[in-house]
Amino acid sequence: ADPAPQRRAEHAWRLANHHEQAGHNLDAAHHAAEAASLLTYVNALEMSQRWRKVLTLLEGESDPRAPPLRALAAGRVVYLGWRAGMAPDEARHLIAQALDDAAQIDSRLPQLLLFAQARVLQSSGGPADDYVAAVRRTLAMPAPAGDPGRRVTLQLALCQALGWAGLLREALAANDEVVAGAPQVSAFDRDFIGFDVERWALALRVRLLCRSGRLRDAQTCLQRLKLLARAESDPVILQMVRAGAMELDAATGRLDGVN
Repeated sequence: ADPAPQRRAEHAWRLANHHEQAGHNLDAAHHAAEAASLLTYVNALEMSQRWRKVLTLLEGESDPRAPPLRALAAGRVVYLGWRAGMAPDEARHLIAQALDDAAQIDSRLPQLLLFAQARVLQSSGGPADDYVAAVRRTLAMPAPAGDPGRRVTLQLALCQALGWAGLLREALAANDEVVAGAPQVSAFDRDFIGFDVERWALALRVRLLCRSGRLRDAQTCLQRLKLLARAESDPVILQMVRAGAMELDAATGRLDGVN
């Protein structure tokens, strides 16, 4: 892995501490956000802690530059909640605080904030049907102007939700749209969700195809996913690859494990 981002993150974190000690909390928050952004989702707990530090630094900050950063930090903390752990009530509280800021300042954020909240609520044991309904409500909101990839991002979430709800045909239709439109997804959305969009879509697709009885298509999809994931370091994606292979083995009656 390239060590440069880690070094830049450490430097930004030192600057954040320096500014905090000097009483320059807004500057400290910007450097802390830079440090958090340079981490990968492999370090989800550390990333969450650093975004939480941004929120702490911005408490009571009246500077007009603070609200967009506060909204972004809240969204990141909530979205990381399914990896790093978060109570549903905390997710609701953070999102409620962030939405007022986000709606007025950055049109890219409201949909992602609500998606993040829905993801955390589902990962905390909420019903899959509620996740489906939440994502559909988010899709019905106005998308950011000039961003055709936002629908693709949310269709990816819908695909996951529909699959968990057992609505395989609808999930595959959403997945078709994601696989075709993945190149349109913005860097902002990719950074927010923390996954390679195509890899996540293919991992979901392998499972959906297996459960739909389309085993030959699932095998082809799994080979493509394995090829794309050869240099992957995110343990969640790697687990998705293994889970897809195991699902295919089970569906085809092969019980000799996964290579």
